[in-house]
Amino acid sequence: MSTLDKKLRIAIVGGGIGGLSFAVALSKSGADFDVDIYESAQCFSEIGAGIGMWPRVSRTLQSLGLEEDLKKAGSTTWDDTLFTYYKSDEVPAVSFGAADSSIRAYHRADFLKVLETHISEQYKTHFGKRIATYEDDPTSPIVIHFTDGTTATCDVLVGTDGVKSAVRKTLFTHLADQEGDSSKAEMLRKCVVPTWCGLVMYRALIPTEDLKAAYPDHFVISSPRYFFGKHQSALTYPIQEGRKVNFAALVFSSGCRDTVYDGPWVSQVHQGELTGLYEHWDPRLTTLLKSIDSPLKWVVNEVRNLPTFVSGRVAILGDAAHSMMPTLASGAGQAIEDAVILADVLSHAQTHHIAIERALKVYDEIRRPFSQQVQQWSFEAGQSIWLEGSQMQKYSAEDSSMGRIPHDELETVLRVDTFGKYHWVWQTTLTPDRELAIEKLRVVT
Repeated sequence: MSTLDKKLRIAIVGGGIGGLSFAVALSKSGADFDVDIYESAQCFSEIGAGIGMWPRVSRTLQSLGLEEDLKKAGSTTWDDTLFTYYKSDEVPAVSFGAADSSIRAYHRADFLKVLETHISEQYKTHFGKRIATYEDDPTSPIVIHFTDGTTATCDVLVGTDGVKSAVRKTLFTHLADQEGDSSKAEMLRKCVVPTWCGLVMYRALIPTEDLKAAYPDHFVISSPRYFFGKHQSALTYPIQEGRKVNFAALVFSSGCRDTVYDGPWVSQVHQGELTGLYEHWDPRLTTLLKSIDSPLKWVVNEVRNLPTFVSGRVAILGDAAHSMMPTLASGAGQAIEDAVILADVLSHAQTHHIAIERALKVYDEIRRPFSQQVQQWSFEAGQSIWLEGSQMQKYSAEDSSMGRIPHDELETVLRVDTFGKYHWVWQTTLTPDRELAIEKLRVVT
């Protein structure tokens, strides 16, 4: 059998949203692949609770044929009731109106289950398989080495293994080892390690019935709310058709971007740690915190400014390539976009075995600049909503809590500086980039 007659063998390392979205996109492409999914856990799972999808991402998911199943999975959509914003570090809180677009919300586990049902039955899944390293000799198949001592081979390796990605570590270690300039080699090695962005996030799911029992008329029960103030914020929205309320609190430390966090990245903490951070905020938020016994504390690390997402026949996507702040609710969406573009170029008729590296370079050319821009927008949106931007530095936390920041300045921060970073995800689609990726392949091949 000639090389052209063989199926392309694709290995996906990581079974989170990025990895399964990639598997779905390959399944929907119409191309015939041998696909193996390697997941380190014993089942597909996601850390966290709720997940929001803006219109741009929802349109992409619709193009993959997931719309109806996502509706059945208990998505919550607000068409007329949008995120309402409150400056809540002063009492009483000051309302700043609503966002300009609706969002669809899901429980992460429900979202993953929908993805699973749309993956080709021909694809194989291997649980309990954690990658250690890989070898990519262009004259032979890629060899994947797992921590349990076993190996596997493939023609294309895609790392969707998260912020601590072993695929990214091997990719940049290999590039550094091949680099003759010692300073450039050192920069490549720095790409292996994620860095703290200064943000700590507290997450929890609150059963709606419990919340109603304690606070029957609490306004977070039926619609999404965003509370913001100096240095921190919090947001809530119903999920699972209103059966639960997703809660997240974001606390920012200035000047900590690109540092290393001293402590565990994920931990369960006592209620008091969270309530202490919002002690003097509006009662509509502080009473809500009493319904959260042991929030999950998540230290947000970034993977940023990578010089490439590909090397040889290996690519990385999602958090492995561009882990970012959650302030634009776009981390998962960017992983999905990566997955779709990568599937598009790999499934193109002229790619097959002879043009794999060129296809991966097209993916890199399309996705890396855009996802890194979204990452920076996410950071800047956080700076704005936490009143950390240059125009707000003259105001202290006391000024903010005492209501001394002029309303018109706050309005500018929210409507221009913050919402200005959302317009792309509210108003645009992935379609032009999908078309550009195929055009780039055609020009070369």
